[in-house]
Amino acid sequence: MKDEFIIYIEEDKLNFSKSFKARLSKQLQKQLELSLDSENIFKKYFFALFINAENLDIKQKDDYAYLKIEILSPDSMARLLTIGWRSDSIPDKLRIHSDLTENDEIQFFYFNDLPIEELKRYLDKKQKAKNISKTDFEFRINYENFPDLIMKIGTKQPLESENVIAINKFIEKNRKRHFPNSSVSDFVDDNVMFNFHVDCSDYKETDLGNVEKFFNKIAKQISKLELTQKIEYIIIE
Repeated sequence: MKDEFIIYIEEDKLNFSKSFKARLSKQLQKQLELSLDSENIFKKYFFALFINAENLDIKQKDDYAYLKIEILSPDSMARLLTIGWRSDSIPDKLRIHSDLTENDEIQFFYFNDLPIEELKRYLDKKQKAKNISKTDFEFRINYENFPDLIMKIGTKQPLESENVIAINKFIEKNRKRHFPNSSVSDFVDDNVMFNFHVDCSDYKETDLGNVEKFFNKIAKQISKLELTQKIEYIIIE
């Protein structure tokens, strides 16, 4: 289950209280944003913390508890890191995660193994991205991974299946016209994602201009649909 900045696997086995989870996400996202000097990193850059119940091993040291988890970067690469928390409200530090209530104080923090400089490189890549269409939603493209690109559509509310089909039709129509040797696959989760691939054997530098026209046209067509009110951003990277 995804809680914006936190992705939980087998969440029911974690035994995290509601208050613990809420403040875990809020505090650690804020601290990471301060460390990277960037706001709204989940929606803009798709950073997320990954907590799997199968690997849960909460330990105690002095007045705090700590846990090894993973951070997922925009390219879906996972890196191990350590998070910790302390609360004077609960004497048993190994029960803070299960017993914390909204009336209890708690402070979350990262350890020194947080790979700040590695993560900052993803922000540098994003700065190369450019707005390529005037729409009611944010629309950016980053050529860093070309010819393999992923179109990520973030929504304010879930899209109906017919909405996804409509978007797919626009993509297919333009793909066949501009890039007949490309391929597209799609799937729906919290976001709609289309995996777009141009055959490397046909790749030319001039294709970058055509890619821009390709996605620009798709964005303009989507912006004319009623479903555009549900879309918060489209980012291609």
